[in-house]
Amino acid sequence: MKHLFSPRSRLLSFRVTGEEYETLCEASATQGARCLSDFARKALMCAVGPPSGDLAEVDRRISALEFAVAELRRRLCAGPQSKDLEIPCQ
Repeated sequence: MKHLFSPRSRLLSFRVTGEEYETLCEASATQGARCLSDFARKALMCAVGPPSGDLAEVDRRISALEFAVAELRRRLCAGPQSKDLEIPCQ
């Protein structure tokens, strides 16, 4: 599990069109990713091969948790008291 907790020190950069960016943002939100960078990192790492063993289980559980939190935020922000919440709804 060393890979999961290793500090990230390298930067990868590439350009996308406005349409591609919007598509990626929508997919990231739909899958409950914490941010677009995490979504892109996960997608690229899956392209080179699936995580193995215990790491795959940890990844699956984190993804499920991220999705649940995103869904909870969506529901809270849609409610009538959303203006009173101390969470970012955007």
